[in-house]
Amino acid sequence: MQDYSRLMAFYIKTKSWLDVSKLREEQCCDFDKELLLPYAQWLAANGNIVKALEVNREAGYSERNTSLLNFLIKNAIAQECFLEVSKLYWVASKENVSIGLAKTGKASEVMQTKMSEQTKRLAIMYRIYSSIIDFSLGIFSTLSPETALLSCAYLLNALSCSHANHGIDMPRLLFIFAELGRSHECFQSTRAAYDLIACDFHEYLCEELKEKLSDEMMMIESYSNRHKISLLVKTLPMEDCEDLLTVCFRCGASQSLLRPDGDYCSCCNAVIIRCMITFHGLPLIEFVPHASLSAKKALDTITRFSTAYPEKLFHDTINLALTTEINVYHPVEVGSEILESFDRSDVYIVKDSKGDTKYYKNMIKNVGIAKCPSCFCFFHEQEFEFHCLKEGGCPICDTPVTENYGHI
Repeated sequence: MQDYSRLMAFYIKTKSWLDVSKLREEQCCDFDKELLLPYAQWLAANGNIVKALEVNREAGYSERNTSLLNFLIKNAIAQECFLEVSKLYWVASKENVSIGLAKTGKASEVMQTKMSEQTKRLAIMYRIYSSIIDFSLGIFSTLSPETALLSCAYLLNALSCSHANHGIDMPRLLFIFAELGRSHECFQSTRAAYDLIACDFHEYLCEELKEKLSDEMMMIESYSNRHKISLLVKTLPMEDCEDLLTVCFRCGASQSLLRPDGDYCSCCNAVIIRCMITFHGLPLIEFVPHASLSAKKALDTITRFSTAYPEKLFHDTINLALTTEINVYHPVEVGSEILESFDRSDVYIVKDSKGDTKYYKNMIKNVGIAKCPSCFCFFHEQEFEFHCLKEGGCPICDTPVTENYGHI
C-alpha cells in the first residue's frame, strides 16, 4: 500500500492526471484514498462534475460535494445558463440520496430525502424556465407560442405557492406570460399578470436586476402612478380563451391559467397532472387501495383481473368521494372489487425517493400516456417517444429511457 501511495502522490504532484486515473481504476492497487482530493478538484475545474463527486466520496470528502454543487449552481444562475442549472440540480438530487443512504440515522435519511425532492423540483422548474427564456429571446426553440404560454402559467403557479423564487426572474416571467396571454386572447389571465406587475414589481426590483431589465420593464418602472397601469389592464375583457383552459378530470371544473395556490384544481384541490412537453392536462386520477389491501396484493389484483365494465364502479366511487369531501383533498379509495375492474393498461404507479407509492388511473383509453422511470414526470406517449428518438432521453431529466415507460 505504501508503494502505491507514493506512486499516486508522485503522479498528483507532477499533474499526470491520466496516470492518476489509470492507477485509481486498477483493482489491485491499494493506496491512501485521501490523496485523490487534488484529482477531484482538477476534474471539477474541467467540467467533469459527476466524476469529481464520485472521487470526493471515494476520498472521504463527501461534505465537499454539496458546497461544490452550490457554487456551480450560483455561477450558472449568474451567467443565465439555466439549462446547466437544471442539470446541476439533477446531480445534486442524486447526491442527496447518496448522502442519505450513507448516514445511519433515520432523521438524517429523511432530511436528505426531503432535500432530494426539493432539488428535483428545482431541476424541473429551471428546465422549463430555460426553454421559456430561449423562446422569448428568439433563440431556436421547439416551443410553440401556445406551449410557451402554458409552461409560463405552470411555472408561475409553481412559484406562487413557494416562499422563494430560487433565482428565477419573476418580473421577466410575468411580462412574457402577459404578452403571450394577450396574443392568445387570454385577457383575464393577462389582467392578473399585469396586476401582479403593478402591485409587486418593486418587491422584486433590486439594483442588480435593473441592469437586466428590457425597455418595456423600464417603461413600467417609470410609471410613478400605478393607476395608469390599471387603466391599461381594465381595457381588456374579463375572459380567457376556452380552448386553453385546463379541465380537472376528477370533478370536471375548468381552471384559470393563473392560480395563486399552485397547480391544483380550484374546486376539489386535486393536483393537475400535466404532460411536461405540451403542458396540457392529462386524464389521470389518483387513487389509493383500501387500507386492508397491501401494495403487493393491490398490484396482483390489478394485473390478474379485468372485467367487461372497467369504468362504472370507479366513476361511482369518484362521485361518492366528491360528495363527502369538504375543502380537503384525498385520493379516491378503492377496494378489491374496483381494482379487479381496472384494465392494467390504464394504471400507472409512481414510487418516489421517499418510498411512497402513488397510483393513477387513465380515464380516457385513447390517450396514450408515458411516465419517465427516473424523474416520474408524465407525458403524452407520442410526444415522449418522438423526443426520446430525437434527443435520446427524457425531455425533463435527459435520462436514457431503457425500461418500461408506460403502464404497469
